[in-house]
Amino acid sequence: MKEPAVDDVSAKASVAVYLNDSSERDRGFRAGDAALRIAARFTIPAPLDQRQTHAALEGIYVQLNVGGDLYPAADYTLRYRGAGHRSLSIGDVVVIGESAFAVSRCGFDPITAVDLTAATRRATAS
Repeated sequence: MKEPAVDDVSAKASVAVYLNDSSERDRGFRAGDAALRIAARFTIPAPLDQRQTHAALEGIYVQLNVGGDLYPAADYTLRYRGAGHRSLSIGDVVVIGESAFAVSRCGFDPITAVDLTAATRRATAS
């Protein structure tokens, strides 16, 4: 299979959104008690650098909080809301491609694949 060119605007990145069901989620993502359940999967144009990744995270955050209210809703926003999910909040996680980021009080904090896996297992075990 041919690798997409770096400037290929059709390149897509997979996104997974996890909601943290921990009673401590308002304190942020904490590896020891986070309990993540999958809430959405969709694709976006693949970010090519850290700046674009940050912009994509901000855009997803806005969509899953006020998309359709203050801004036109993306297709994934309509599906997310239609499923009855709450707004994306502190302690929740967005994965873009192979990189995971927890929503923090001010932006996003990267988290490891080990912490992501443990938190998803914790949610399915409860």
